[in-house]
Amino acid sequence: MEKYIKREIEEEVLRRVNAGFMVAILGARQVGKTTLLNRVEELLIAREVSPSHIFFFSFDDPILRSRVSSNFYFIKNQIEDSLGKELRKQKSPIFLFFDEAQKVPTLFELLKIFYDIYKDKIRIIISGSASLEIQKKVVETLAGRVSYLFLYPLSIREIIEDKIGKFLGAPLWEDWKGLTIENLKMRQTILFRQRDSLETLLRRILLEGTMPGVFIRETKEGRNLAMQSFVSTYLDKDIRSLREIGKLDDFSRLLRLLSFEIGGILNLSSLSKEMGISINTLKKYLSVLNNTFVVNSLLPYFKRERKKLVKSKKIYFFDVGVANFLAKREFFEHLVGSKVLGPLFENIILKSFETFNKKRSFPYDIYFSRDYEGHEIDLLIERSSERLGVEITYHDEITSEKKRNFEYFFKDFPGAKGILVYRGELKEMTIEGGKVICLPWWLWW
Repeated sequence: MEKYIKREIEEEVLRRVNAGFMVAILGARQVGKTTLLNRVEELLIAREVSPSHIFFFSFDDPILRSRVSSNFYFIKNQIEDSLGKELRKQKSPIFLFFDEAQKVPTLFELLKIFYDIYKDKIRIIISGSASLEIQKKVVETLAGRVSYLFLYPLSIREIIEDKIGKFLGAPLWEDWKGLTIENLKMRQTILFRQRDSLETLLRRILLEGTMPGVFIRETKEGRNLAMQSFVSTYLDKDIRSLREIGKLDDFSRLLRLLSFEIGGILNLSSLSKEMGISINTLKKYLSVLNNTFVVNSLLPYFKRERKKLVKSKKIYFFDVGVANFLAKREFFEHLVGSKVLGPLFENIILKSFETFNKKRSFPYDIYFSRDYEGHEIDLLIERSSERLGVEITYHDEITSEKKRNFEYFFKDFPGAKGILVYRGELKEMTIEGGKVICLPWWLWW
Protein backbone atom coordinates (compact mmCIF):
# COMPACT_ATOMS: atom_id res chain seq x y z
CA MET A 1 0.00 0.00 0.00
CA GLU A 2 1.36 3.43 -0.94
CA LYS A 3 2.23 5.88 1.82
CA TYR A 4 -0.41 8.54 2.44
CA ILE A 5 0.41 12.02 3.71
CA LYS A 6 -2.49 13.74 5.44
CA ARG A 7 -3.86 16.70 3.46
CA GLU A 8 -5.00 19.98 4.99
CA ILE A 9 -8.34 20.05 3.18
CA GLU A 10 -9.62 16.62 4.34
CA GLU A 11 -11.88 18.00 7.08
CA GLU A 12 -12.88 21.00 4.97
CA VAL A 13 -14.30 18.67 2.31
CA LEU A 14 -16.51 16.99 4.90
CA ARG A 15 -17.49 20.27 6.53
CA ARG A 16 -18.71 21.75 3.27
CA VAL A 17 -20.49 18.66 1.99
CA ASN A 18 -22.29 18.25 5.32
CA ALA A 19 -23.29 21.91 5.12
CA GLY A 20 -25.35 21.01 2.05
CA PHE A 21 -22.99 21.98 -0.76
CA MET A 22 -21.85 19.90 -3.68
CA VAL A 23 -18.04 19.99 -3.33
CA ALA A 24 -15.76 20.26 -6.37
CA ILE A 25 -12.09 19.45 -5.76
CA LEU A 26 -9.90 20.91 -8.49
CA GLY A 27 -6.19 20.51 -9.09
CA ALA A 28 -3.50 19.47 -11.52
CA ARG A 29 -2.89 15.91 -12.59
CA GLN A 30 -1.25 13.74 -9.89
CA VAL A 31 -1.61 16.14 -6.96
CA GLY A 32 -3.57 13.43 -5.16
CA LYS A 33 -7.24 14.13 -5.97
CA THR A 34 -8.22 10.47 -6.31
CA THR A 35 -6.24 9.57 -3.19
CA LEU A 36 -7.97 12.39 -1.31
CA LEU A 37 -11.41 11.12 -2.38
CA ASN A 38 -10.45 7.64 -1.14
CA ARG A 39 -9.28 9.16 2.13
CA VAL A 40 -12.56 11.07 2.60
CA GLU A 41 -14.38 7.79 1.95
CA GLU A 42 -12.32 6.17 4.74
CA LEU A 43 -13.12 9.04 7.11
CA LEU A 44 -16.85 8.62 6.43
CA ILE A 45 -16.68 4.90 7.19
CA ALA A 46 -14.70 5.65 10.37
CA ARG A 47 -17.55 7.98 11.36
CA GLU A 48 -20.06 5.18 10.98
CA VAL A 49 -21.36 5.86 7.49
CA SER A 50 -22.21 2.46 6.03
CA PRO A 51 -20.01 1.43 3.05
CA SER A 52 -23.26 0.50 1.28
CA HIS A 53 -24.16 4.20 1.34
CA ILE A 54 -20.97 5.29 -0.44
CA PHE A 55 -20.63 5.17 -4.24
CA PHE A 56 -17.42 5.88 -6.14
CA PHE A 57 -17.35 6.52 -9.91
CA SER A 58 -14.05 7.12 -11.71
CA PHE A 59 -14.36 8.56 -15.20
CA ASP A 60 -10.82 7.56 -16.00
CA ASP A 61 -12.59 4.30 -16.89
CA PRO A 62 -13.54 4.52 -20.61
CA ILE A 63 -16.21 1.82 -20.25
CA LEU A 64 -17.96 3.77 -17.50
CA ARG A 65 -17.69 6.97 -19.55
CA SER A 66 -19.31 5.23 -22.51
CA ARG A 67 -22.17 3.83 -20.45
CA VAL A 68 -22.91 7.14 -18.74
CA SER A 69 -22.74 9.05 -22.04
CA SER A 70 -25.16 6.65 -23.76
CA ASN A 71 -27.58 6.28 -20.85
CA PHE A 72 -28.41 9.47 -18.95
CA TYR A 73 -29.80 7.59 -15.95
CA PHE A 74 -27.14 4.87 -15.83
CA ILE A 75 -25.66 6.13 -12.54
CA LYS A 76 -29.07 6.61 -10.94
CA ASN A 77 -30.07 3.09 -11.94
CA GLN A 78 -26.80 1.67 -10.58
CA ILE A 79 -27.31 3.39 -7.22
CA GLU A 80 -30.94 2.30 -6.90
CA ASP A 81 -30.08 -1.30 -7.85
CA SER A 82 -27.39 -1.33 -5.17
CA LEU A 83 -29.65 0.20 -2.51
CA GLY A 84 -32.54 -2.06 -3.48
CA LYS A 85 -34.93 0.89 -3.48
CA GLU A 86 -35.73 4.10 -5.32
CA LEU A 87 -33.79 7.17 -4.25
CA ARG A 88 -36.96 8.93 -3.15
CA LYS A 89 -37.47 6.20 -0.55
CA GLN A 90 -33.93 6.49 0.86
CA LYS A 91 -33.93 7.89 4.41
CA SER A 92 -30.30 8.24 5.53
CA PRO A 93 -27.85 10.25 3.35
CA ILE A 94 -25.74 8.55 0.69
CA PHE A 95 -22.39 9.87 -0.54
CA LEU A 96 -21.50 10.02 -4.24
CA PHE A 97 -17.91 10.49 -5.44
CA PHE A 98 -17.21 11.39 -9.08
CA ASP A 99 -13.53 11.41 -10.06
CA GLU A 100 -12.41 13.33 -13.20
CA ALA A 101 -15.95 14.64 -13.70
CA GLN A 102 -14.99 16.91 -16.60
CA LYS A 103 -14.58 13.85 -18.84
CA VAL A 104 -18.37 13.30 -18.95
CA PRO A 105 -20.08 16.62 -19.79
CA THR A 106 -23.60 15.13 -19.49
CA LEU A 107 -22.93 14.26 -15.85
CA PHE A 108 -23.58 17.81 -14.68
CA GLU A 109 -27.22 17.78 -15.79
CA LEU A 110 -27.72 14.60 -13.77
CA LEU A 111 -26.00 16.14 -10.74
CA LYS A 112 -28.41 19.08 -10.95
CA ILE A 113 -31.34 16.67 -10.81
CA PHE A 114 -29.77 14.80 -7.88
CA TYR A 115 -29.12 18.00 -5.97
CA ASP A 116 -32.48 19.66 -6.62
CA ILE A 117 -34.69 16.61 -5.99
CA TYR A 118 -32.70 14.61 -3.46
CA LYS A 119 -30.73 17.32 -1.65
CA ASP A 120 -31.50 15.91 1.82
CA LYS A 121 -30.64 12.36 0.75
CA ILE A 122 -27.49 12.81 -1.33
CA ARG A 123 -24.04 14.31 -0.65
CA ILE A 124 -21.94 14.86 -3.78
CA ILE A 125 -18.16 15.28 -4.15
CA ILE A 126 -16.56 15.66 -7.58
CA SER A 127 -12.97 16.11 -8.71
CA GLY A 128 -11.37 17.35 -11.90
CA SER A 129 -8.14 18.40 -13.56
CA ALA A 130 -9.56 21.05 -15.89
CA SER A 131 -10.70 24.15 -14.02
CA LEU A 132 -12.40 26.02 -16.86
CA GLU A 133 -14.29 22.98 -18.14
CA ILE A 134 -15.77 22.20 -14.73
CA GLN A 135 -16.45 25.81 -13.80
CA LYS A 136 -18.16 26.39 -17.16
CA LYS A 137 -20.43 23.39 -16.58
CA VAL A 138 -21.14 24.56 -13.03
CA VAL A 139 -22.13 28.03 -14.24
CA GLU A 140 -24.38 26.49 -16.88
CA THR A 141 -26.13 23.92 -14.69
CA LEU A 142 -25.09 24.06 -11.03
CA ALA A 143 -24.78 27.75 -10.15
CA GLY A 144 -25.17 28.35 -6.43
CA ARG A 145 -24.92 24.66 -5.60
CA VAL A 146 -21.16 24.05 -5.70
CA SER A 147 -18.35 24.94 -3.31
CA TYR A 148 -14.83 24.78 -4.79
CA LEU A 149 -11.74 23.46 -3.06
CA PHE A 150 -8.29 23.45 -4.66
CA LEU A 151 -5.72 20.72 -4.09
CA TYR A 152 -2.05 21.58 -4.55
CA PRO A 153 1.18 19.62 -4.18
CA LEU A 154 2.19 18.99 -0.58
CA SER A 155 2.69 22.11 1.54
CA ILE A 156 5.46 22.72 4.07
CA ARG A 157 2.95 22.12 6.89
CA GLU A 158 1.80 18.78 5.43
CA ILE A 159 5.37 17.55 4.92
CA ILE A 160 6.57 18.58 8.38
CA GLU A 161 3.49 17.17 10.14
CA ASP A 162 4.09 13.87 8.38
CA LYS A 163 7.77 13.96 9.34
CA ILE A 164 7.20 14.58 13.07
CA GLY A 165 3.90 12.70 13.34
CA LYS A 166 1.93 15.43 15.09
CA PHE A 167 -0.41 18.37 14.39
CA LEU A 168 1.49 21.67 14.32
CA GLY A 169 -1.28 23.92 15.58
CA ALA A 170 -3.17 26.84 14.07
CA PRO A 171 -1.64 28.52 10.98
CA LEU A 172 0.30 31.66 11.84
CA TRP A 173 -1.60 33.59 9.13
CA GLU A 174 -4.94 33.27 10.94
CA ASP A 175 -3.98 36.08 13.33
CA TRP A 176 -0.99 37.90 11.93
CA LYS A 177 -1.86 41.10 13.83
CA GLY A 178 -1.31 39.21 17.09
CA LEU A 179 1.88 37.58 15.86
CA THR A 180 4.76 38.15 18.27
CA ILE A 181 8.31 36.90 18.56
CA GLU A 182 7.37 35.33 21.92
CA ASN A 183 4.62 33.05 20.58
CA LEU A 184 6.80 32.16 17.59
CA LYS A 185 9.53 31.01 19.98
CA MET A 186 6.98 28.63 21.49
CA ARG A 187 6.23 27.24 18.02
CA GLN A 188 9.94 26.94 17.31
CA THR A 189 10.51 24.52 20.20
CA ILE A 190 8.55 21.83 18.31
CA LEU A 191 11.10 21.70 15.48
CA PHE A 192 14.30 23.36 16.69
CA ARG A 193 16.21 20.11 17.21
CA GLN A 194 15.28 18.90 13.74
CA ARG A 195 16.40 21.98 11.83
CA ASP A 196 19.44 20.25 10.28
CA SER A 197 17.34 17.39 8.90
CA LEU A 198 14.79 19.94 7.72
CA GLU A 199 17.52 21.76 5.77
CA THR A 200 18.38 18.46 4.07
CA LEU A 201 14.69 17.99 3.31
CA LEU A 202 14.52 21.50 1.84
CA ARG A 203 17.29 20.72 -0.65
CA ARG A 204 15.32 17.73 -1.85
CA ILE A 205 12.11 19.77 -2.12
CA LEU A 206 13.87 22.53 -4.07
CA LEU A 207 15.04 19.99 -6.63
CA GLU A 208 12.27 17.41 -6.82
CA GLY A 209 9.20 19.36 -5.69
CA THR A 210 6.32 18.09 -3.58
CA MET A 211 3.89 16.29 -5.86
CA PRO A 212 2.64 13.40 -3.69
CA GLY A 213 3.12 10.75 -6.38
CA VAL A 214 6.76 11.82 -6.70
CA PHE A 215 7.54 12.76 -3.09
CA ILE A 216 6.52 9.44 -1.51
CA ARG A 217 8.87 7.39 -3.73
CA GLU A 218 11.76 6.03 -1.69
CA THR A 219 14.48 6.24 -4.35
CA LYS A 220 15.68 9.09 -6.55
CA GLU A 221 15.27 6.88 -9.62
CA GLY A 222 11.67 6.18 -8.66
CA ARG A 223 10.99 9.89 -8.19
CA ASN A 224 12.58 10.72 -11.54
CA LEU A 225 10.48 8.10 -13.32
CA ALA A 226 7.30 9.37 -11.66
CA MET A 227 8.10 12.93 -12.79
CA GLN A 228 8.86 11.76 -16.32
CA SER A 229 5.51 9.98 -16.39
CA PHE A 230 3.68 13.12 -15.27
CA VAL A 231 5.26 15.39 -17.91
CA SER A 232 4.81 12.95 -20.79
CA THR A 233 1.20 12.18 -19.82
CA TYR A 234 0.40 15.88 -19.44
CA LEU A 235 1.77 16.76 -22.87
CA ASP A 236 0.84 13.63 -24.82
CA LYS A 237 -2.58 12.98 -23.31
CA ASP A 238 -4.04 16.04 -21.60
CA ILE A 239 -2.74 18.77 -23.89
CA ARG A 240 -2.96 16.88 -27.17
CA SER A 241 -6.67 16.33 -26.51
CA LEU A 242 -7.34 20.07 -26.24
CA ARG A 243 -8.53 21.82 -29.37
CA GLU A 244 -7.04 25.12 -28.20
CA ILE A 245 -3.50 23.89 -28.90
CA GLY A 246 -2.33 24.33 -32.46
CA LYS A 247 1.27 23.10 -32.44
CA LEU A 248 2.22 20.84 -29.56
CA ASP A 249 5.92 21.56 -30.20
CA ASP A 250 5.36 25.30 -29.64
CA PHE A 251 3.41 24.60 -26.47
CA SER A 252 6.15 22.29 -25.15
CA ARG A 253 8.77 24.90 -25.93
CA LEU A 254 6.81 27.56 -24.07
CA LEU A 255 6.51 25.31 -21.04
CA ARG A 256 10.28 24.79 -21.01
CA LEU A 257 10.99 28.52 -21.45
CA LEU A 258 8.72 29.32 -18.51
CA SER A 259 10.66 26.84 -16.36
CA PHE A 260 13.53 29.36 -16.49
CA GLU A 261 11.26 32.29 -15.58
CA ILE A 262 9.89 31.24 -12.17
CA GLY A 263 9.16 34.30 -10.04
CA GLY A 264 9.88 36.62 -12.96
CA ILE A 265 7.77 39.37 -14.47
CA LEU A 266 5.77 38.00 -17.41
CA ASN A 267 6.69 39.98 -20.53
CA LEU A 268 4.28 38.87 -23.24
CA SER A 269 5.90 40.92 -26.00
CA SER A 270 9.40 39.58 -25.35
CA LEU A 271 8.19 35.99 -24.96
CA SER A 272 6.13 36.24 -28.15
CA LYS A 273 9.17 37.35 -30.14
CA GLU A 274 11.39 34.64 -28.67
CA MET A 275 8.78 31.99 -29.46
CA GLY A 276 7.98 33.33 -32.93
CA ILE A 277 4.24 33.21 -32.23
CA SER A 278 1.59 35.89 -31.93
CA ILE A 279 0.67 37.41 -28.57
CA ASN A 280 -2.89 36.06 -28.97
CA THR A 281 -1.55 32.52 -29.44
CA LEU A 282 0.73 33.00 -26.47
CA LYS A 283 -2.18 34.15 -24.31
CA LYS A 284 -4.16 31.10 -25.40
CA TYR A 285 -1.33 28.76 -24.40
CA LEU A 286 -0.94 30.51 -21.05
CA SER A 287 -4.67 30.15 -20.47
CA VAL A 288 -4.37 26.39 -21.05
CA LEU A 289 -1.48 26.20 -18.57
CA ASN A 290 -3.57 28.08 -16.02
CA ASN A 291 -6.66 25.97 -16.74
CA THR A 292 -4.70 22.76 -16.15
CA PHE A 293 -3.14 24.27 -12.99
CA VAL A 294 0.47 23.79 -14.14
CA VAL A 295 1.45 27.45 -14.31
CA ASN A 296 -0.26 30.36 -12.62
CA SER A 297 0.44 34.01 -11.98
CA LEU A 298 0.50 36.44 -9.09
CA LEU A 299 -1.10 39.79 -9.75
CA PRO A 300 0.69 43.04 -8.96
CA TYR A 301 -0.72 45.28 -6.27
CA PHE A 302 -1.98 48.29 -8.14
CA LYS A 303 -4.15 51.15 -7.08
CA ARG A 304 -4.84 54.11 -9.30
CA GLU A 305 -3.03 56.51 -6.97
CA ARG A 306 0.11 54.32 -7.03
CA LYS A 307 1.14 54.85 -10.63
CA LYS A 308 4.80 54.07 -9.96
CA LEU A 309 4.10 50.36 -9.43
CA VAL A 310 4.86 47.63 -11.97
CA LYS A 311 1.62 46.31 -13.48
CA SER A 312 2.69 43.01 -15.09
CA LYS A 313 2.12 39.59 -13.50
CA LYS A 314 4.71 37.24 -11.99
CA ILE A 315 4.78 33.64 -13.12
CA TYR A 316 4.97 30.53 -10.92
CA PHE A 317 4.79 26.77 -11.40
CA PHE A 318 2.42 24.64 -9.34
CA ASP A 319 5.42 22.44 -8.50
CA VAL A 320 9.13 23.31 -8.70
CA GLY A 321 10.02 19.70 -9.46
CA VAL A 322 8.18 19.95 -12.77
CA ALA A 323 10.04 23.16 -13.64
CA ASN A 324 13.40 21.57 -12.84
CA PHE A 325 12.58 18.48 -14.90
CA LEU A 326 11.68 20.62 -17.91
CA ALA A 327 14.83 22.73 -17.50
CA LYS A 328 16.97 19.57 -17.05
CA ARG A 329 18.16 20.64 -13.60
CA GLU A 330 18.81 17.09 -12.43
CA PHE A 331 21.01 17.58 -9.36
CA PHE A 332 21.04 20.12 -6.54
CA GLU A 333 24.46 21.27 -7.77
CA HIS A 334 22.65 22.60 -10.86
CA LEU A 335 20.75 24.99 -8.57
CA VAL A 336 23.59 26.16 -6.35
CA GLY A 337 25.03 29.46 -7.53
CA SER A 338 22.37 29.84 -10.20
CA LYS A 339 19.83 32.64 -10.43
CA VAL A 340 16.99 30.13 -10.12
CA LEU A 341 17.57 28.91 -6.54
CA GLY A 342 15.97 31.98 -4.93
CA PRO A 343 12.89 31.95 -7.21
CA LEU A 344 12.40 28.21 -6.61
CA PHE A 345 12.44 28.83 -2.85
CA GLU A 346 10.00 31.71 -3.32
CA ASN A 347 7.71 29.43 -5.37
CA ILE A 348 7.62 26.85 -2.57
CA ILE A 349 6.84 29.41 0.14
CA LEU A 350 4.13 31.04 -1.96
CA LYS A 351 2.43 27.76 -2.83
CA SER A 352 2.43 26.62 0.79
CA PHE A 353 0.53 29.76 1.73
CA GLU A 354 -1.84 29.29 -1.20
CA THR A 355 -2.70 25.79 0.09
CA PHE A 356 -3.92 27.38 3.31
CA ASN A 357 -5.54 30.41 1.72
CA LYS A 358 -7.59 28.62 -0.94
CA LYS A 359 -9.45 26.50 1.62
CA ARG A 360 -10.63 29.53 3.61
CA SER A 361 -14.29 30.49 3.25
CA PHE A 362 -13.05 34.05 2.64
CA PRO A 363 -9.56 33.82 1.11
CA TYR A 364 -7.20 36.74 1.64
CA ASP A 365 -6.31 38.84 -1.40
CA ILE A 366 -2.71 38.23 -2.42
CA TYR A 367 -0.38 40.23 -4.67
CA PHE A 368 3.22 41.19 -5.12
CA SER A 369 4.43 44.78 -5.16
CA ARG A 370 7.32 46.19 -7.17
CA ASP A 371 8.07 49.77 -8.21
CA TYR A 372 10.19 50.89 -11.13
CA GLU A 373 13.12 51.53 -8.82
CA GLY A 374 13.22 47.82 -7.95
CA HIS A 375 11.78 47.91 -4.42
CA GLU A 376 9.74 44.75 -4.06
CA ILE A 377 7.59 42.79 -1.66
CA ASP A 378 7.32 39.19 -2.83
CA LEU A 379 3.93 38.54 -1.26
CA LEU A 380 1.44 41.16 -0.10
CA ILE A 381 -1.46 39.67 1.84
CA GLU A 382 -4.49 41.90 2.29
CA ARG A 383 -7.44 41.44 4.64
CA SER A 384 -9.82 44.40 4.63
CA SER A 385 -7.57 47.32 5.55
CA GLU A 386 -4.88 45.11 7.12
CA ARG A 387 -1.76 44.20 5.17
CA LEU A 388 1.10 41.79 5.68
CA GLY A 389 4.22 42.17 3.55
CA VAL A 390 6.33 39.04 3.07
CA GLU A 391 9.84 39.00 1.64
CA ILE A 392 11.34 35.63 0.73
CA THR A 393 15.02 34.80 0.34
CA TYR A 394 17.08 31.63 0.29
CA HIS A 395 19.88 33.42 2.17
CA ASP A 396 20.50 32.77 5.86
CA GLU A 397 21.36 36.43 6.47
CA ILE A 398 19.40 39.64 6.04
CA THR A 399 20.61 41.71 3.11
CA SER A 400 20.50 45.50 2.91
CA GLU A 401 18.24 45.12 -0.14
CA LYS A 402 15.58 43.34 1.91
CA LYS A 403 15.78 45.98 4.65
CA ARG A 404 15.35 48.71 2.04
CA ASN A 405 12.35 46.93 0.52
CA PHE A 406 10.61 46.91 3.90
CA GLU A 407 11.39 50.60 4.48
CA TYR A 408 9.56 51.51 1.28
CA PHE A 409 6.76 49.06 2.11
CA PHE A 410 6.13 50.65 5.51
CA LYS A 411 6.12 54.13 3.91
CA ASP A 412 3.42 53.00 1.47
CA PHE A 413 1.42 51.06 4.06
CA PRO A 414 1.71 52.58 7.56
CA GLY A 415 0.69 50.12 10.26
CA ALA A 416 1.36 47.04 8.12
CA LYS A 417 3.16 43.97 9.47
CA GLY A 418 6.29 42.51 7.90
CA ILE A 419 7.74 39.00 7.72
CA LEU A 420 11.02 37.89 6.13
CA VAL A 421 11.06 34.15 5.34
CA TYR A 422 14.62 32.87 5.08
CA ARG A 423 17.07 30.20 6.25
CA GLY A 424 18.37 32.12 9.26
CA GLU A 425 17.40 32.33 12.92
CA LEU A 426 14.14 33.53 14.40
CA LYS A 427 14.42 37.17 15.47
CA GLU A 428 12.79 40.57 15.18
CA MET A 429 14.27 43.41 13.19
CA THR A 430 13.43 47.09 13.58
CA ILE A 431 13.11 48.97 10.30
CA GLU A 432 12.24 52.62 9.78
CA GLY A 433 8.46 52.63 9.90
CA GLY A 434 7.89 49.24 11.51
CA LYS A 435 9.18 45.89 12.74
CA VAL A 436 9.90 42.76 10.72
CA ILE A 437 9.79 39.21 12.05
CA CYS A 438 12.61 37.19 10.50
CA LEU A 439 11.19 33.70 10.22
CA PRO A 440 13.01 30.42 9.51
CA TRP A 441 11.29 28.79 6.53
CA TRP A 442 10.37 25.71 8.58
CA LEU A 443 8.08 27.90 10.72
CA TRP A 444 6.12 29.03 7.65
CA TRP A 445 2.96 27.13 8.65
